[in-house]
Amino acid sequence: MPENKIVLYIYRNFDSIIISLLAFFSILIFTGRNGIGISPDSIAYLSTARNIHQHHQMLDYNLQPLIAFPVFYPMFLSVVMFISGKDIVVAAAFLNALMMALLILLSSHVIKRCQLKSAWYRRILLLLLVFSPALTEVYGMLWSETLLLLFSLLFFLCLEKYLNHKSVFYLLLCAGIAGLATTTRYAGITLTGTAGLLILFAPGFNIRKKLGHLFLFSMVSFAFLVLNLLRNHVLGKSLTGPRQFGQTHVMDNISYYGKVLCNWFPVFNEQYTTGVITGLSVFVFLTFMFFYRCVRRQQYSSQQNITAAFVVVYSIFIIGISTLSHFEGINNRLMVPVFIPVLLAVSYWIPFWLSGLKPLARKTGIVMLTLFLLLLQYKIIVHLEEMYRDAVDNGIPGYTDNSWKNSSTANFLAAHPGFLNSGYKIYSNAHEAVYFNAGGLRADEIPQRVYKDYTEAFYKEGIHYVIWFNQIDDPELISLPDILKHRKLLHTYKFRDGRIFLLCNPKA
Repeated sequence: MPENKIVLYIYRNFDSIIISLLAFFSILIFTGRNGIGISPDSIAYLSTARNIHQHHQMLDYNLQPLIAFPVFYPMFLSVVMFISGKDIVVAAAFLNALMMALLILLSSHVIKRCQLKSAWYRRILLLLLVFSPALTEVYGMLWSETLLLLFSLLFFLCLEKYLNHKSVFYLLLCAGIAGLATTTRYAGITLTGTAGLLILFAPGFNIRKKLGHLFLFSMVSFAFLVLNLLRNHVLGKSLTGPRQFGQTHVMDNISYYGKVLCNWFPVFNEQYTTGVITGLSVFVFLTFMFFYRCVRRQQYSSQQNITAAFVVVYSIFIIGISTLSHFEGINNRLMVPVFIPVLLAVSYWIPFWLSGLKPLARKTGIVMLTLFLLLLQYKIIVHLEEMYRDAVDNGIPGYTDNSWKNSSTANFLAAHPGFLNSGYKIYSNAHEAVYFNAGGLRADEIPQRVYKDYTEAFYKEGIHYVIWFNQIDDPELISLPDILKHRKLLHTYKFRDGRIFLLCNPKA
C-alpha cells in the first residue's frame, strides 16, 4: 500500500525530515526581511521566466534572447509561476526554502549510501549543512545553483546504481540528469565529466561494452547542451554571449579556490599561501584516493568515491575556466557545487577510524573530535549570525536590500513611468536595477572599456539618457567623467543616490 510506504519512509528518515524542516524554516527566516536576494544574474533569470509565463517567449529584461545563461532554470521558474499563480520574486523565498529541505533529504540518502553505521555522524553533517553560511548564502538568492545542487545529488545516487548494476536504464537516467544540469548552469557539464571518468576506470567491464556505454551516455547528456548552444547561435549569433579572455593567473585561482575552502571550514586563516596549500592538499588527496580505489578496486562505486571524483573534475573545470575566461573571481557561489562532496569525501573515514580503535583510544578520539567540531561550529555560527543580523536589518545584499528599496533615483522613476522621453535610448551603470527597481524600464549597459568599437559608437550617438547610480562602482565600465568628456550635457536630474543625464553628440 502506498500509505504504508510513506509511513515506513517517515519512520526510517524521521531525523532527516526534522532536520530538513529546520533547514526550510531557516531559509524563510533569512529571507523574511525583504524577500529573496536579487543579483544581476537573478534579474536575467526572473525577467526571462516572466516573459515565458506571460508571452511564451524566452526573452530577458531588454526583450533580447537569453544567451549568456542556459535556458532550463528560467523555464523551471516559469513553471513555478504557473503552478503558484504568483510572481517568481514573491514565490522564490518559499521555493528556495523547499529546495533547501530537499537538499537535506537527498544529502541524508547520499551519506547513508556510504554504509556508515553511525547515525550521529550523518546527523552532525546534516546540521552542518543547515547552519552553513555557504548554503545559506546561495539559497537566500535567486540563483541557478539552488537547482544545480539538487541535480548533482540525484546524479550521485543514480550513478551509484549504474556502477553497481551496469544498467542502460540508470545510464540514460544519469545522462538525462547531467543534461538538465548542464542547461541549468554550464558548470553542470562536470557531471558528464565525472560519469565519463568513473565509467572509463570502472572494473568488471569489457572494453567494448564500456566504450558503448560511454558513447551512449555522451550522446544523450551532450544533446541538451548542443540544443541550447544551437538555439543561442541561431537567435544571437553567439554560443554563450560575449566572453573576455582570462586575466587571473592559475596560481591566484588556486589560492582563491583554497581560500573558499578555508572559509567553509574556518579553522585556518585565508592568506594567499594558506589558500594555495589548502587547495592543492584537498585536490591531491582526493585525486590520490580516487586512483587508489581504482587500482585496489575497493569502494569504487561508493558515494565517497563518486563525490571524490566529482570534486576532482569540478576543481579542474572551475580553476581552468577561471584562468582562461574573465568573470567574477572564484568565490563561494562558484564553488558551492562541491561543498557537500568535499565535506563527505574528506570526513567519511572518521566513523570507520573510531570504530577500529580500542575503547580508551576511541574515547580520546571522540573527545578530540568533539572539541574540533565545537570550535568549527562556533566559528560557523558567528559568521552565520552576522549574515542573519545583516539580512534582518538591511535585507539580503542585492537589489532587494534597503539601499535599493530606498533608492530615490529608482523610486522616482518607478513612480513617474512617463518621465523619460520614450523616443530616447536609455543607458545605465546598473541596467538590471533600472528594470527591477525602476518600474520595468529597459536600459542598456554602459559600454565596457575593453570594447573600443562599442564605446566609440556610444560616444557618437544622438540624444540619449544615462541613469547613474552612485553606489555602483564598476571599474570595467567607462567612467562618468569619460562620458561627460565625450558627450554634451543637455540636462541633469539630481537625486540623493544618483543622477539622470540627458546627453547628445557635441559635434551634432
